[in-house]
Amino acid sequence: MENRAALEQHASEFNKAYEEAARGNLDPDGLARLAEAVLEAESRAAEQLHPWMEALTETRAPQSEPAQEARQCLHELHEIAVAWLATYQTLRERLLELASERRNNSGEVLRARPVIGEIDYAELTGEIIARFPKILAALAK
Repeated sequence: MENRAALEQHASEFNKAYEEAARGNLDPDGLARLAEAVLEAESRAAEQLHPWMEALTETRAPQSEPAQEARQCLHELHEIAVAWLATYQTLRERLLELASERRNNSGEVLRARPVIGEIDYAELTGEIIARFPKILAALAK
């Protein structure tokens, strides 16, 4: 019961954090950084919870009647741990979705450069290499 109450409190705090971010003046990049911080917190929580989760799934209770209740308790504890980690993922996804909406609703109209005449593919490739040298170096490997 205490673990379920703690999970509900945890989810409530994350919902409040999202509402504050939604009401705030964070730009899309700020929301993305916040989502990245949530991912880091999720990783730290997963490092702590995964050993316990594995132990809960590996624990086998005897087939007696009282053991059935113990197995049910272990199963519920595992479900709580999974739900605990899921709250991080849900918050992160909601923040990234909000960032995407704010990017799309910025009102800025993006336009591509029109192609006039023949395309010089060597020059175009040179421009791409100049813009994205790290990506192309990684692709070359």
